[in-house]
Amino acid sequence: MPLRFYEEMVGELLQEDGLCVLASGLGVHKVLTLLYSQQTEEQRNQITFLVGFQDWQKVALIEEFRAQGCALPLPQDVSTELSSAERLVTYAGGGWLFVTTRILVVDLLSQRVPLRNTAGLIVANAHRITESCGEAFIARLLKEQPWSGHIYGFSDSPQYLSSGFNKVERVLRSLYLPKVYLWPRFHVSVSEVLEAHVPEVIEMTQPLTSSIQAIQEGLLEVMGACLNELRRSRRVDCSELVLENGLFKSFDTIVQRQLDPIWHTVSKRMKQMVYDLRTLRKLAGYLLRYDAITFLQYLETLRASETVNSVWLYATAASDIFEHAKRRVYLLHRANASAADRKRKRAEAPAAGSEVGRSELEAVLEPMPKWALLRDILREIKEELRQQGEQPGGSGAPQVCDVVLVSKDLATGQQLLRVIAEGEEEVMNAKFHKYLAHRAELQQKRLRQRGGKGRGRGRGRGKGKGEPVGVNTASVAYQFADKAMKAGQLAEGEAAALVAEAKAVERTERGAGPRAGQRGSGEVGSRGGQGSRGSRTQGEEKGGSRGVGTGEKAKAVARPETTSTAGNIRPESTFTPGEA
Repeated sequence: MPLRFYEEMVGELLQEDGLCVLASGLGVHKVLTLLYSQQTEEQRNQITFLVGFQDWQKVALIEEFRAQGCALPLPQDVSTELSSAERLVTYAGGGWLFVTTRILVVDLLSQRVPLRNTAGLIVANAHRITESCGEAFIARLLKEQPWSGHIYGFSDSPQYLSSGFNKVERVLRSLYLPKVYLWPRFHVSVSEVLEAHVPEVIEMTQPLTSSIQAIQEGLLEVMGACLNELRRSRRVDCSELVLENGLFKSFDTIVQRQLDPIWHTVSKRMKQMVYDLRTLRKLAGYLLRYDAITFLQYLETLRASETVNSVWLYATAASDIFEHAKRRVYLLHRANASAADRKRKRAEAPAAGSEVGRSELEAVLEPMPKWALLRDILREIKEELRQQGEQPGGSGAPQVCDVVLVSKDLATGQQLLRVIAEGEEEVMNAKFHKYLAHRAELQQKRLRQRGGKGRGRGRGRGKGKGEPVGVNTASVAYQFADKAMKAGQLAEGEAAALVAEAKAVERTERGAGPRAGQRGSGEVGSRGGQGSRGSRTQGEEKGGSRGVGTGEKAKAVARPETTSTAGNIRPESTFTPGEA
């Protein structure tokens, strides 16, 4: 039996076409199932096109059809796998059809769609509709024909319809819809049903670790600096820009909305401030959603891709953010050998160049605090079920129940399933092994790029803080894999692969060119002279950067401290947390 407010929604749509905007969680698929069941027999035999649906929405709608016991055929999916002849057969059969905008536009323009046998068009995620999108073009093609079908638009993300200027009006005009139907949670019909079935909510809090708190403080400090910069402009209303609300209100959306009419006249620095606010708010959300390794990889990607234009990366608090993010994953105990000791060790063991100045890596692998809380809750549920089975009158066997975990996105849900099935340590160790292998691969790539010999002197010095000689992820990965293999934390095959990768990188490093402080062979210069000194190891003695002979006169480029990475590796690939 459908709920009363679902029946009211469908009744309004059957009276007049329109855009139905629901509160998140009310269930668009339930409304569509009821709409399907209340169509006339003639409409059911005709075609109804479903466009704009994501894959999970298609699955949810089909499962709802099966749960309601509909005797009519389930919606079919018209994809690129079907030829034009097969699509004609499918159209002749009628029913509800999932179809992409590209296929439907081509078939409408080719007049393959029988408009006389077409009952309507249903557009999902209508908040994404623009004047130039495919769904709007389909609605235009249908309305320009002598067609008397229905067009329905659905959206369960009302927050996106409130952004920009006249967003609802543009959606209605693009889909040729005369009316909008709003169904928030405080609607009388909806609130009556929800209040009659109030769930029992137990709110549990988990304290954050000191590193997470330090990162949050750093993010708030940088956000405060960006807000202070925006307050100096007279073009932005700063009444809503309060730092205490920075983690809850969309500052970037508020500022963007105010600057949209004059965006073409806004200075480049102010635009960058808006982008930085968006990035910082995203980081604040990722800090509590993703594990320490995924968060560190995302930070490194930001530093590699946004160093040129970003402002917040050069703030003082940004160094603390990166430092605490690294400490959540590993600690690097660096060797403090003097220059004389390093020179003596090289003379005694010239073949063991990778052993000189090697630093010790300590894997921290801080788990997410919510994982421990989730494990305690599941253990408590299991204990309660066991006690219920042992009570008088019980079966004596442990009871079984379904536990539903609701996560922010698919990546978080998959990670929680892995944590429950494999354990926290296994998940973090596997991620750390991939992280080390990725860093070693980047180091090898950089060594190949620097392997060319050239002219010019490489004795330039910077004022930055350098890294000790020999600190690289290849040797660190080798050391960690060796210890982990001995401790039994790594499988035999995984350990062998990681050690082999590290050894290959170290051999490449030893054979890439002359060692620090020695002369390189070079090529014959244009002046007839011999090529001079090769590149020096970064961080040798006190300099933070060294010139590299590239065929021209070498230049010393000092990098800011915020752009240095552990192991002398600067990420060169893009990464998004969803890939973890």
